[in-house]
Amino acid sequence: MLKTDKEFIQHLEPFREYRSHSVFDEGFIRSISKKEFNSSSLLFAMLSSCPIPDAELELFFTNLRRHLLKKVSSTMLTVDEADEEAGFYCSLAQQCFINEYIYFQTPEEIDCFEQLCNRLTRSLETAQDVPALWVISVACYFPLYLVTGADKLLLQNWSEDVKSLLKQQIQEPLEELNLRSSIPVLTSVENQVSLAVQSQYEENPYPRWVSLPKDLNKKYLNSYIQSKFPLTPFKRLVDNENLEILVAGCGTGQHPISTEQSLKRARILAVDLSMASLAYAKRKTLELGIESIEYAQADLLKLKSLGITFDVIESVGVLHHLANPFEGWEILLSLLKPYGLMRLGFYSVHARRDIVRVRNLIAKEGIGSSSQDIRDYRKYLVGLKNTVDYGFATKSADFFTTSACRDLLFHVSEHHMTLGMIANFLKDHDLNFIGFEIDRSVIRAYKNRFPNDPSARNLEQWGIYEDKNPDTFANMYQFWVQKNI
Repeated sequence: MLKTDKEFIQHLEPFREYRSHSVFDEGFIRSISKKEFNSSSLLFAMLSSCPIPDAELELFFTNLRRHLLKKVSSTMLTVDEADEEAGFYCSLAQQCFINEYIYFQTPEEIDCFEQLCNRLTRSLETAQDVPALWVISVACYFPLYLVTGADKLLLQNWSEDVKSLLKQQIQEPLEELNLRSSIPVLTSVENQVSLAVQSQYEENPYPRWVSLPKDLNKKYLNSYIQSKFPLTPFKRLVDNENLEILVAGCGTGQHPISTEQSLKRARILAVDLSMASLAYAKRKTLELGIESIEYAQADLLKLKSLGITFDVIESVGVLHHLANPFEGWEILLSLLKPYGLMRLGFYSVHARRDIVRVRNLIAKEGIGSSSQDIRDYRKYLVGLKNTVDYGFATKSADFFTTSACRDLLFHVSEHHMTLGMIANFLKDHDLNFIGFEIDRSVIRAYKNRFPNDPSARNLEQWGIYEDKNPDTFANMYQFWVQKNI
């Protein structure tokens, strides 16, 4: 919608290349800040609420951030100086925090930012008040809670926009640090691959999210499955009003919270390797007033030692990061009650072909996985788009935040599946395939191709369909199965 606004497009045009050094029209920025621009409110909402997966807008915001840094660094601001664009720049700083500072930084910018950050730190050390634009500009490049003495900023008087920024970048991260001590540790982590994966997610908790749409139509599990897969026979649970659910690999809480908002009367144990991810998840869960989710640190490879079983186990986008995904799947199956249900997600060999191409390049060139390495390599990949099409690797929404891009292109351990491999496992372990969670348009297209399979459960035919449509499962093979005993 934003990019259909003719006035905005006019100003976006000069900033569509990284090499652009066009000068921003201050009048245009003031117009946005005062919300005189037609789509100002939409722009503010986007910046402060979610990652923005759009390459052209990224370049626009990258240049806008550089413009702010130059403006702040080249003038001697006073504490009392009011800047009418401060509110807009606060939203930009919030976006930079949300996407984990994925925007490219030139060496000159890095040097300029470090000088400004040092000025801010010295002012905090000597208990001086600081101009709002110093704080905002630093927040566009670096999370404020990591600035020495940043908690002192909370004691100053600020506008509501700056208060929101400080809440996001100081108060909430400090809350997460405090919550760590309240999260139990159920198992140790000793497996070498698990330790490597844990390290990655401690540095970059994933996925980053701010808010979720609320499902106002909660259902009991039997009704939930029946509504999703109306043509699939399954064994209805005798008691689906006192569910015990395990989310194995819960990340930052988006998954278990979505499950809680979908199913009635469910108690959820959500485990993950990363304490940083769990602390984020717990803060968001408390923020939403949800009391039915318990978080704990654990390696799913050791969950059998707990002696607990579950009615439902969900593990989406997790098992394929293990050294042996099928070993992990078998462990989770051992925790499932008779006729229990399982929701899983695996990467497809076909859909990940572009990712593999880029990962091979990364490995060949010896590219590291630090935040700076990721920023620099993204710029390099985008620059190659005119000569080489890397498809999903650069078009995926995951390309637009640091943690997601690391997960997408720089993961320490990842396996890819085929439908044949999944079908063999289901047969060997007597599991009933209930169906894929996928867009309804795909289901309709599949049924048009294979009208003999009205419930869309024939994995051999799905394999034929995927061969012809290799991007079908770009968002993983996500599906439900049920134990037959």
